[in-house]
Amino acid sequence: MENSSKTFTPEESLRLIEKYISNYRKNYRSDSFYFLLWGWVITIASLSHFTILRVLLSQAEYDLINMVSALNWSLFVIIGFVLQYYHISRMSGDQLKRSHLDKFISTLWQSAGGVILLVALISVKLGEYPTPFVLSVAGLATFITGRMIRFNPLKFGGIVFFIFAVVAAFVVNEYQLLVNAVAIFLGYIIPGYLLRNTKYVNHV
Repeated sequence: MENSSKTFTPEESLRLIEKYISNYRKNYRSDSFYFLLWGWVITIASLSHFTILRVLLSQAEYDLINMVSALNWSLFVIIGFVLQYYHISRMSGDQLKRSHLDKFISTLWQSAGGVILLVALISVKLGEYPTPFVLSVAGLATFITGRMIRFNPLKFGGIVFFIFAVVAAFVVNEYQLLVNAVAIFLGYIIPGYLLRNTKYVNHV
């Protein structure tokens, strides 16, 4: 039986890869919404968590810390998923079409999200703040995404996460939340706005 699969020349393969990357950049000009959404959600959640802890600790309400902390993060995560669902529900059919590269990036972030959740649960069980580990995983996914779509600000965002993961390891207790907020702002929010800028992306 004759093999019907087409054999690409090196030049054709390169053009195909460039096409995938170009299409992904176009998709991500609109999908920068996700970096901005979760960037702001996590930044605000981190700052609110820090404020709550400072208030409870000043009043010696130690028994409430775990419950209120869980409620704080649960509230912001729910808000994030609701806004994300609303955004996806408004997307057209063309916007929902994905290439192999899109699917790879999507799988990467789904896997990273699962690992972050697992790390957070294990850290809580051990009585440790998960910030250094969470930033490390987020940094890996961010850097790989930036590398795959050849977008330097995202690669730099990944490096920022790695640096702040090390910084967080030397910061005590609730002050890791401030480190997390700054890292997310620099690693997600700023690259997200740059990615949304069409002129900037076209010159990457």
